[in-house]
Amino acid sequence: MTHVRLVVVFNHKFEANLPKLDEILGERFPDRCYVMPFYDGDRDDVIGVYESSYAFQGYLTQARDRIASPTATHYVVMADDMVLNPRFDATNLPDELGLGSGTAWIKGLAPLSDQSPLWMHLRRAVEPFTTETGTEWRRELPEPEEAARLLARHGIVPGAHDPRRLVAAAREVPARRLLRESSVRWSVRYLARGARPLPYPLAVGYSDFMVVPAEVWPRFCHLAGVLAAMGVFVEAGAPTALALAAPGIATEQTSGWHGLEVWGVDGPQEVQRAHDGLFSNLLASFAPRQVYVHPVKLSMWEGPFS
Repeated sequence: MTHVRLVVVFNHKFEANLPKLDEILGERFPDRCYVMPFYDGDRDDVIGVYESSYAFQGYLTQARDRIASPTATHYVVMADDMVLNPRFDATNLPDELGLGSGTAWIKGLAPLSDQSPLWMHLRRAVEPFTTETGTEWRRELPEPEEAARLLARHGIVPGAHDPRRLVAAAREVPARRLLRESSVRWSVRYLARGARPLPYPLAVGYSDFMVVPAEVWPRFCHLAGVLAAMGVFVEAGAPTALALAAPGIATEQTSGWHGLEVWGVDGPQEVQRAHDGLFSNLLASFAPRQVYVHPVKLSMWEGPFS
């Protein structure tokens, strides 16, 4: 029988959201915990961790022992400012997504080489493999050839960053960003010397919602922790760990389910206004095969929240 252990991840210490999350999730996901950086309170279901939010895959590794549940068939990891489809609960979520035995779920997977050469986090994905960080990662991660084979199971074939794409990407970036942002200047210097094979095969993907089968969870957490210790940015670290650990991965493309992201300066406010600020209206608006909406700033909404 399917049994979900829900893991709600906070990027920042924000205890004010806990009562609302309890109300939203309480009946549907009774087996849950919250993972929050620097938490030092007295709630047993809130696990304090000490890690940069840029590598929040490491939160899961630090909290692994307290997250572990002997009855869980799947661990569902979600951001604290994400709202799940109200039809999901602890007994049906993996089945609704059509997940077979050993199959994980993430929004999408792509090789790092497919990212824009001016992706603001390229440096945090690549540099930990080219600079000594005091982490003996080579002993813990699969050899590059084996990693490439494991990624290929999921259709991920890493290539080289083509410097010709740098010129095209630069045309779409305001000049002030090219000059002022250190991440962009690093990318320009890194790629200006010609085609650059990646130092290690990496996958990238949106990492604020993942379903990890229980049999995959220990290996995933180990690899995620190594990549976090190195400082690998989460949108490369978490998908790579999942792709290396899981024998099968479903995505939006293969499952027919999709998430709704409302990023942008005014995105959360526009969603709130579109639903008159009533959380019940937001829940009623979910499309039949919509997994979540993210981000939702709960402080902006009126309850009830269940």
